[in-house]
Amino acid sequence: MRKARVWLSLLVLLLLVLVTACSAQPTQGQATEMTLSALDTAANFLPQINLPRLVVEYDQNGVPSLFGVKAAMLQPFVPFNLQVLNMRPDYIAWFQRSNLQHIEIVYNREGMFLYANGKPLPHLAWNEESVKNLGEVATMLNWQNAAIIQRVLPILQRFGMDVVLQFPVSEGVERIPYRTPGTPSSSPTAKVEPSAVIHLAIEYREDGLPTLLGLTSRDLSRLTGADLRFTELPESTIAYLKSVNMQHVQLQTRPDGIRLFVNGMALPYLAYNEEELNNVVDLYKQLFPAQAEFGELLRQVLMMIQRADVDVAVQFPVRQGAQRIPLHMGN
Repeated sequence: MRKARVWLSLLVLLLLVLVTACSAQPTQGQATEMTLSALDTAANFLPQINLPRLVVEYDQNGVPSLFGVKAAMLQPFVPFNLQVLNMRPDYIAWFQRSNLQHIEIVYNREGMFLYANGKPLPHLAWNEESVKNLGEVATMLNWQNAAIIQRVLPILQRFGMDVVLQFPVSEGVERIPYRTPGTPSSSPTAKVEPSAVIHLAIEYREDGLPTLLGLTSRDLSRLTGADLRFTELPESTIAYLKSVNMQHVQLQTRPDGIRLFVNGMALPYLAYNEEELNNVVDLYKQLFPAQAEFGELLRQVLMMIQRADVDVAVQFPVRQGAQRIPLHMGN
């Protein structure tokens, strides 16, 4: 039954694309709009599709194989250049010396997850709302192909992929198993008492000077001797942000990650927990054994960031007649 739903959805998508392509010589703008409308309709029928795990095996020369076949032999059957998968041999030798046996990348409706030798690392997290918000921000900022981005992102969220990059293993070294499929992508984050609380509101003036507690960047430079000119924005940038109604950008750190908000809208964010941050440090020390002391310093810094309660809001002038958008409040 599930396979039938998948094939039916793909058939609907194919029919929609064919109908668009066979329309009577539309203009470029009309063709784009009809294609986007077809994607919108297909998204309503497309179920969640999780592809099976794909293992890309590298040899000593950095040449990848898929299904036991060299990538170059598969090139005629693939619509993109497989040479982008090649790695430099010195990187392969480095990974082998460090016993980095494999990296796994898991993409699903909850985010993009990374694993090194089966251990979870910090990852990019999203949900349906944050993906939708990312499309709205792309449209607000007039990104190139913003309309396509806004409509394609929800469809991409319905696909699941699992790719393992397998590197050569030194003789006599025990092989590390892959992550067991179906296990939770990330473990819950425990509540912690904040080690530091930093809440700041930085406001930009019409002339592009940032202000903090009523003091401009130039006032602060005179008081501290620090050169803060890099924080100033051209008046043309301020005018552009007003024209697109970008009122504020807000960054928050929480025990589960670093979150970003634009006009109060949550975007996909960098997610982590204590285990994943420790795994990053352990991987760093594994790859750079001569810098073990710096690795421990890095561990302390990351733990401080995870426990800090930071909320920094950067506000821009509001165009005339626009309603003030409130900042994001809470977690």
